[in-house]
Parts: sequence; C-alpha cells; structure tokens
Amino acid sequence: MENLCPHQSCLCSSMKGLSHGIAYGAKVRFTHSLVMAALFSNDPLWLKLYKILKNTQEHASKLAIFVTIFKSLVCILTKLTGQSSSRNHAISGLLTGLIWSKDTSVNTQVTLYLFSRNLVGNAKLLHKKKIINFPDFLVQNSFCILTVLCWGIVMYLFETHPKELQNSLTSSMDFLYKDSDKWRGWRYCIPYCDHVLKVLGYNK
Repeated sequence: MENLCPHQSCLCSSMKGLSHGIAYGAKVRFTHSLVMAALFSNDPLWLKLYKILKNTQEHASKLAIFVTIFKSLVCILTKLTGQSSSRNHAISGLLTGLIWSKDTSVNTQVTLYLFSRNLVGNAKLLHKKKIINFPDFLVQNSFCILTVLCWGIVMYLFETHPKELQNSLTSSMDFLYKDSDKWRGWRYCIPYCDHVLKVLGYNK
C-alpha cells in the first residue's frame, strides 16, 4: 500500500515533533523571559525565576502539543481522504490552533508573531498570483512603507491609548520613552548603571 505521508512512520514523526516542540519552545521563551525579567521586572529574584520557568514551560508544552496533534491530524486526514492535500494542513491548523486560544501573554505574542507574517506572506502571494496588482511603487518600497506605518501607528497608540497595546510592549516603550524623561544625574545616562546601583543598594 502506498504511503501518502512524507515519512516512514506517522507515530515516529509525531513523537519527533513533540521533542522538537519542547526544545524550540524552551529555547525561545527562556531567553526572552530572562531578558525581560532582567531589564524590566522589579520582582524578587525567586519570583523572577518562577515567572521565567512558568512562561518557558507554557510555551514549550503548548508548542510540543500543537506540533504533535497537528502532525497526527494531517496523517489521519491524508489516510481518510486518500490524498495528500494542503487542505489537510489548513484544517489541522485550524483545529489545533485552539491550543493557543486562551488570552495569555505567551499566546498573544505567538499569535501576533504569526499574524504579521501571515499578513505579509499573503500580500506577496496575492501579488504573485496577480489576484491583486499592487502598483510598482508599493512593491518596490513595500518594506519601507510597512515600517514607517508600523512605527507611526504604534507611537500614536502608545501616546494616546497605551492600555490597548500588549503589556510587554508597553513596558518596553515606557522604559525607552517615559523613564528617560526622569533626570537623575549624568551617571544614569550610562546603560544599565541604574540597575547596577539598585543591586548595590544605592537607590538615591
């Protein structure tokens, strides 16, 4: 019987996907959480470590579960329909995407990361297939236009409606644009000097 799946064993492929999901999710989230905690969190050390490990566990476990179930569903649909089709991937992605449906900080970051890439990728696909013929000026300067629009809109929202932005983004922008309004002396112009002085117990 012909194997319609691109691997020798569906079970082994799903289990390998589980392993890769854990490894990749842990690598990405641990690094991100560590940097965010070091730069922007005033929590005690034990609480910082707890949040880092909690976010890492959430990202790694969800990604691992998603990959495993997604690959399994694709295999099941392929065998049921008797053909390997991109529709099987779309249906499996829609169903398995429910794993990320709860509104948490990790889920929000992952979803927005994918949303931006979906938007750009589909715009390119529409132009490539000539479904929408974008003007040459837009095509040639698409990244520049996208960049200035993103920065203009986010700075407007940050100034007028900061609560509508994601918390981690607002924290980063507060650090960059609001905290820098507070003048405490020349030594605080040195990067990380403020953090070093806090560690040393000098908070004047």
